[in-house]
Amino acid sequence: MARTWLACDMDDGILRSAPAKRELLTWWRGLHEGSRVQVTRARAGVYEVHAVEDGEYTGQAWLMTATAAKRAGFDPTQAPLYPLADDPYERVGRAA
Repeated sequence: MARTWLACDMDDGILRSAPAKRELLTWWRGLHEGSRVQVTRARAGVYEVHAVEDGEYTGQAWLMTATAAKRAGFDPTQAPLYPLADDPYERVGRAA
């Protein structure tokens, strides 16, 4: 069974999904190009990522398995804000 990984934000919900954590981490680094990225394992299936520029946090998210995201109160079926394969840094709106 394939595992789904999600990039989650407390305010925006699901940012992006991918079949591997490494793929989401690469995406996060690209989204915050020029920033240093810190990754901390919070617990099984959950990693906290921060973008840091000039000593200041410029972005934060969690990379989680879909199961861990659901346990944390996120809706793993929510449409991601960055869903496009051919333009991964283009943010799109969600249907109301």
